[in-house]
Amino acid sequence: MSPICHGLAALVPAARGDWAAAEAHVAAALAGRVSVAALAQSCSAAAHLAAARGDHAGTVEAVEPLLAVKTHDIVYEPGIVQWLDLLVDALVALGEPDRAEAHLADAEALAGRRGRRSALAAAARCRGGLHAARHEADLADAAFSAGLEHAAVAGLPFDEARLRLAYGRFLRRVGRRRQAQRQLERALELFTRLGAAPYAERCERELSGLGWVRVEAAAQAEPRHEEPGSSPLLLRLTPQELAVARLVATGMTNRQVARELVLSVKTIEYHLGNAYAKLGVSSRVALTTKIMN
Repeated sequence: MSPICHGLAALVPAARGDWAAAEAHVAAALAGRVSVAALAQSCSAAAHLAAARGDHAGTVEAVEPLLAVKTHDIVYEPGIVQWLDLLVDALVALGEPDRAEAHLADAEALAGRRGRRSALAAAARCRGGLHAARHEADLADAAFSAGLEHAAVAGLPFDEARLRLAYGRFLRRVGRRRQAQRQLERALELFTRLGAAPYAERCERELSGLGWVRVEAAAQAEPRHEEPGSSPLLLRLTPQELAVARLVATGMTNRQVARELVLSVKTIEYHLGNAYAKLGVSSRVALTTKIMN
């Protein structure tokens, strides 16, 4: 039972960005797996940790041992151990839609037979992301909308927030900005209430691409009794410049940032150059120091 307990215990700190605690639980779970149930829970925990970090290749690697288990009630039964949706999301992000489709179709069919709303909502999120990657906007919109209906019945706020984040990302990319903002703000509200900081940050990056500014930051930026220029340095940046700077500070290349924010590389270079000038830095290392401090 120990690896199962450690696997479950890893989920909350992973979602909240408490990496040390999550890593310790994942390591303990992986070290003690002696049954299929322990294998499933430990691999799931490792996949959730990788997904929270945005490590798509790591997510796929984490669940590879489960793919060797062809049939098993604990591994594949919807609502028992969550990992198939993480695999599909990661494969889509890695540009492997056909492989993602194969895993998703099986998961959808079984979840439908069982009537598992939580699994159906997760599958709809994956289906929407897959259609979006294939530029099938109408099908993606329908999938995300169906997912929200399932999520409303399932009553799982974290899963609902992840669905709304994925839907908001899609809506922003097809130019439906107001609808995107509504979905992303609701997702941000849920993630913030749950303390899921890594996911909340993703919402903020998407919202920054819409020109959104956190209310608290906007209030701080209003001139009061401070001398001009005394506001924190980061408040000098526009929402787009801040979004670019934060992603660069995580170690992303300009091309990766462009892909994340759905902008051209030249636009990223423009915003990054402005951020350099406003923060008084001339290198990515110095920029990272300013952002992290």
